[in-house]
Amino acid sequence: MRLEELELRLVLDPSLELRYERAAVLGALERTAEAKTELTAILAEAPEHARAHARLAQLLRDEGELEGSVEHFRRALELDPSSALPGRTLRSRPIAIAPARCADPFRLLIVGVEGEGNVPLSSFLTPEIFEVATLIVDRYDGEPLPPHERVFNLIGDADRCAAALVAAEAVLRKTAAPVVNRPRAVLQTGRVDNARRLGALADVVTPRYATFPRRALEGDAAGVLGAAGFAWPILLRVPGFHTGEHFVKVESAEQLAFALAELPGAAVLAIEYLDARDGEGRFRKYRAIAVDRVLYPLHLAISKDWKVHYFSADMAENAPNREADAAFLDDMHATLGPRALAALERIVRTLDLEFAGIDFALDSAGRILLFEANATMIVPEPPEDARWDYRREPVRRIVDAVRAMLAGRPA
Repeated sequence: MRLEELELRLVLDPSLELRYERAAVLGALERTAEAKTELTAILAEAPEHARAHARLAQLLRDEGELEGSVEHFRRALELDPSSALPGRTLRSRPIAIAPARCADPFRLLIVGVEGEGNVPLSSFLTPEIFEVATLIVDRYDGEPLPPHERVFNLIGDADRCAAALVAAEAVLRKTAAPVVNRPRAVLQTGRVDNARRLGALADVVTPRYATFPRRALEGDAAGVLGAAGFAWPILLRVPGFHTGEHFVKVESAEQLAFALAELPGAAVLAIEYLDARDGEGRFRKYRAIAVDRVLYPLHLAISKDWKVHYFSADMAENAPNREADAAFLDDMHATLGPRALAALERIVRTLDLEFAGIDFALDSAGRILLFEANATMIVPEPPEDARWDYRREPVRRIVDAVRAMLAGRPA
């Protein structure tokens, strides 16, 4: 076994590199506490050990300790940029260019990460307007950036992609072009950070959030959650997932062990349950999209289930629900009222993103019950069905506004 071999070698040669290798093996064996202790000791002796910073950052990220993770990723990047790039691979080139189909295209550089975590942007880009160069930070090796007039940072998931955002911020120091969604602003949009800073805004209600290492909830989980201020029911989800994936509602302590067994990963996010039912007992979830800091209504989903998503809500077969959706799209101000609109504007200013989405409900006082606010929101085209004709123009307005923003022209 590799660990036993390393420990025997360390008796004769207690070098930093062998100790680092042992810490890496401990991490791979999910002996996380031991790995963190060893890496911390290595960094106390050798503060410029870039790989130790990067490895410790990964362990902290996996346990939901995002602030410490980002700090160590930044330090690793300063010392050795290659050490901090997650999943680094040389299997394919880091930059690919998709040519335009017009005589004078707008040259756009988009920066993304391999795999999950990118803004779903494909519907906004058209070769009739843009020549698109895509840079994947996981693979980037320092080569010159291609010609471009504007940059869109596509990395939108702060909980999943903290290391990639740190790396992207360093890459973008090489350009003087305007940047849409600067990585440092995206980095502040993790669920826990958003609950803290957006919940401090007037007329914005956010749930209590806390991230726990899984092992902390495998004993007296009810006691741990109670001590952190949570009451039943409680929502549990795995950081870095969207569209309701790995997201459950737990009604009582008796259900907790079963719920945890269904969730993957080393970290669990606990979320206070906010009752967003209307007077008829239905759950409503609004989505607005901010483009260049201007709000556009996207949809109102109405459901009998607490986990509301437009694609699974009670909309297709319910004409009154579609009428409520159409009213929101036709006049967002009248539907939400001035108190909620002002609160949404405060959220947009605080996010400081050129492209973002906000999922929310209203409480009985007209305040915003905030579920989510970040750059990873999708703007889907309505299905080819006459029932959805009322949605086509509102969606087109958002798409046109994004294209205009990316091309640097008025919407």
